[in-house]
This record gives sequence, structure tokens and C-alpha cells, in this order.
Amino acid sequence: MHDSRNKRRAKKQADRDGSNYMALAINDGARRTAPPVLLALTGGFLLGAVSLWFIIDHLTNLAQIAAVPLQVNSGPKRPSIAELVAMPDEELAKIDLAVMSLVCAHDLPRENKNTIEESLALFDQIADSARAQTENNFHRWLANPSEYENSEAFYRVGMMWTVIGQDFNIRYNPNKIAAATIRSFQDMSFFDDADDVLITGCLGATRQGTCASMPVLAVAVARRLGYPLKLVSSKGHLFCRWEGAKERRNFELTNAVSSQPDDYYRKFPFPIEEWELQKGWYLKSLTPREELAVCLSSRAAVLQRHKRYGEALLVQAQINLLCPGSRDHGAALISSAEAVFKELGFVKSTDSDSVTRAQNGFNADEHFRQVTEINAANASRSRGSSIMPFSHSARTPESPFPTKFNP
Repeated sequence: MHDSRNKRRAKKQADRDGSNYMALAINDGARRTAPPVLLALTGGFLLGAVSLWFIIDHLTNLAQIAAVPLQVNSGPKRPSIAELVAMPDEELAKIDLAVMSLVCAHDLPRENKNTIEESLALFDQIADSARAQTENNFHRWLANPSEYENSEAFYRVGMMWTVIGQDFNIRYNPNKIAAATIRSFQDMSFFDDADDVLITGCLGATRQGTCASMPVLAVAVARRLGYPLKLVSSKGHLFCRWEGAKERRNFELTNAVSSQPDDYYRKFPFPIEEWELQKGWYLKSLTPREELAVCLSSRAAVLQRHKRYGEALLVQAQINLLCPGSRDHGAALISSAEAVFKELGFVKSTDSDSVTRAQNGFNADEHFRQVTEINAANASRSRGSSIMPFSHSARTPESPFPTKFNP
């Protein structure tokens, strides 16, 4: 009995020894095979961690801006960018276009240090002065409407723009005339300073803007005066449109006050195809959501210029939420995404990238190339902008447009 008991004990011990041996063998095999697997997993984890760090690092500022309503110098609460994007159409329509542009300039590199409240104080002065001068000189329109192309809209917008340029000395930034002639999307110097593309420059110490900001300022002032003025986009260009019950008229306001029909913008600055018009991309008055997208586009371009790629990508995403299906905004979103991937090292920039996209009928870089070409065209016509077409203090009935103004 003892022998059989001892045999059973011996067998159990042998089984245990065998199991331990197999476990040791397996573990030893694992130790021999684990390093390549662990290295791969560890490398992937580190790459993901670095990528996550980069994205978080670049997006933190925008997240903070989006989450915290903007309030300057204990003034009234201003909506954040995220709040503007989330607003229903009826609420967004109540937001002053000047406020939209100023909010979009928050935390961007710019020369002027004017706050939102300081900018809006000057904006109020401009609107009050334009209102007074328009009414004080209204007898001129009544006496000789033909001098103003028989258009009350032409008289009112012209007088408003004269006050902006003559009384408040707001004009096109001459330094951007030279920069805008470099016709390459790789040169983004036009967006070095947010003051050049948002109305902070027009309302700051320099009192300067460009074709990206001056139409926005004009529409904002006009609405303060009760005028039915709207922003309109052609292919890569902004202009203004009076849409009243009795009159519909386009206005160019970066230079002299001029008025062109819609057909002019079908060719300027780039030809627009009929199918593009049918898509509703161009030559229609912008909705409040589309106007906000214009302001955000300027913000995104400045962020991109200063290599804040993650923030630019988020803004482009917000723009495409506002304007889904827009080819121009979609191209800018793709360009921002590519910039993020290139910064992370996932994509290498090659000349063939642009060629391939062009062959496929879609080139995201075209969005930025067209910006510089359009600015060059506008700036070349703005060299005489130091002299305004009207002069409410010394204008003669014979000519509201002094010949010395013509370039």
C-alpha cells in the first residue's frame, strides 16, 4: 500500500515538474521572441503619444478660445468663435458683422493693440459721422441726382466711403500692394499680420486694411446706418451689393466707389462657369453663416501662415460646418489637413503632390495661389486710394468724382 501511495506521489511530482518545465520553456521562448513585438508595440505607442502631444499642443489655444466667451476690459460679453458657429441662423443674423471680424482676430499676431471695445468705439464714431454727413449733404442728391448716376444707393454708399477714407483716413495698406504681386501660393506673407485681413487694422492706430477687410468694414458700417448692403463673393474676390426694395447695385469699395454689373464678376478676377453659378458658390449675397465663414477664413490663413497648423485645421473644420459643400472651403480644409500631416512627418511635400491633384481636377493649393493673384489685381487698382471720390467739404456740383482721383 505504501509502495502504491509512493508511486502516486512520484507521478504527481513528475507531472508538476513537467508543467513547470513547459511553463519555463514557453516563457523562455517568449523572452526570445518578445523583443521585436514589444519594440513594434512600443514604437507605435510612442509615435501615437508624440502625435497626440503635437495635436493637443497645437489645439489647446483654440480650444480655450472656443470654450471661454471673449470679454475685453470688463466690457460687455462677446460670443466666442464656437458660440458663433453654433448659433441658429436667426440669432447669428443679429450679430454685428464688425463684432464677428473682431472676435475672429482674437489671439492672432497683429501690429495694432486695440481691444474690441476700443475698436467698436471708433466704429461707432465712423457710423455717426457718416450718418451726419450723408444727411447734411442730402440736398445735393435731391438737386442733381444725375451726378450720382440717378441712384440714391450710389450717393449714400459713396458718401459713407468718403467719410471712412477722408475723415478717418482709412486706406489700403501700401505695403501689401508689393507683397500681393508675388504670384505663388507658397508666399503667404499677405497673412503675416491679422490687421491686414480683419477689420482690427482699419480700426486700429494704422487705419489700414486690404481687399479682405475693407469690404467687411463697409458692409458693417452700412448696416449700422440701416442700409441693405451685403457681402458677395466672385471667384476669390469680395465686393458689396445694395439689395433694396427699389434698387440692386454692386459696389467696389477698396478703391474709388465704382459699380459693376454681375457680368463683370463672371470674368473678374477669374472666369466663373455656368455650372459653378448653379451650385450657388458665387455672385450671390452671402448669408450670415457665409459671412462668418469669410471672417474665419481670414483667421485660418493667419494661423496657417504662423504654423499654428492644428488651430488652422480646427477653424477650417468649423468653416465647412457653416458652409458644407463649398469647393473653396473644402480645398482650404484639405490644405490645412495636409499641413498638419506634413508637420507630423506623415507626408512629405513633393512637387508631384500638386501635379497629381491637378490631374485629378482638384488642387487644394490653388486656393492660396488665387489669393495672391486676386490681391495683386485689387491692389493695382487701389494705388490712388489716398484720394476719395467724394469730398463732402469741398465738392463742387459739377463733379463729385475729381479727375485727380483717377489712377
